Order: sequence, then structure tokens, then C-alpha cells
Amino acid sequence: MTQMVAATDKKAVLVVLDLENIRVSAKKELGLRLDLELLDGWMHGSYKPVDKVAFLDCARANGERFKLYNLGWTIKDVVTKFQDYAEAVPMSVTVKNAVDYELALYIVEYVIESQVRTVLLMGGDGDYVRIVKLLKKWGVEVHVLAVNAALARRLENLADEVHHYEDLVNGAKGEDIKSHTVMMV
Repeated sequence: MTQMVAATDKKAVLVVLDLENIRVSAKKELGLRLDLELLDGWMHGSYKPVDKVAFLDCARANGERFKLYNLGWTIKDVVTKFQDYAEAVPMSVTVKNAVDYELALYIVEYVIESQVRTVLLMGGDGDYVRIVKLLKKWGVEVHVLAVNAALARRLENLADEVHHYEDLVNGAKGEDIKSHTVMMV
């Protein structure tokens, strides 16, 4: 799991991707399909990943799984819903935040076992605030990439660096995407 990386101008990082978070946010907030090649290319241009791990809901992300694998990502499948046939009446059980928990535990184990001092978290979910606080307490730098409108402001305020997916898309296309206004009700 651990690799030693020579110091360069790029930061050696552990990259973790909450695929569902970024994919749904890009679609809902920007009306865009997630471009995994763009995301991967930006990440390699900006950082020196020692490991890049994507966390996926087993029941979803069928097309993305193959793309991520071909781009060299490690895939971590997470069960978020299962059928319980032990009951007299079979029922579906949903495990809330299963991807978030698995991703957070993976980061903690990786940081403890390695020399990595920077994590790039691709996902803007507020559930990551606790793990980011812990990592910062340990002296780990945390960078976040998320869709701006779906980025939890507490997470944004804690991160050492924040990158917005729409800025990657804008840079690739050389144009602006529609602007978004968030209204408080």
C-alpha cells in the first residue's frame, strides 16, 4: 500500500474519490456528465499520487468502474443496500453513509501506515468534516475537489486547498459554464 515518492514540485498525495458525490453533484448542479479522464488528467498534472482510490456504491457506477480501472484507479466497492432474506418478509436494508465511512476509515489507516502527509479528497460532503479535522490535528494537509454548489461550507473552510470541478471543465473547454446562484430559503 505504501510507496516512497521523491520530492518534486508536485505534492505526493493519497487521492480518494467519492464517485457518487462528484457524479451526482456534476449532473444536478451543473447539468454535466462526470468526465473521469479530465479529472484524472488534472489530478496527475497537479499532484503526484502515491495511490488513487475510488469508492463506489456496488449497485451503481457500472460504466465508471471500467473507466476508472483503465485509468489505474483502485476500486473499493461499498455495499449501501442489500436484501435481507432471513426475515419472514424479505426487505431491503439501506446503509446510510456507507461510502463516507469506508472512505474515512481507509484514509485513517493509510495515513497511519504511510509517510503521506497530504490527502486529496474528491467529494464535498459535510460528513467528511470530522475526518478532515482529525487529519489536520495529525498535521496532514487536506485538499478538496468538489462541485462548488454541492461543497459543504464547513468542509471548504477546513481544507488547506479547494478546487472546483467546474473550474476544471472551464479550463478544458476554455469557456464558462452557466453561473449558479444559491438561494437561502
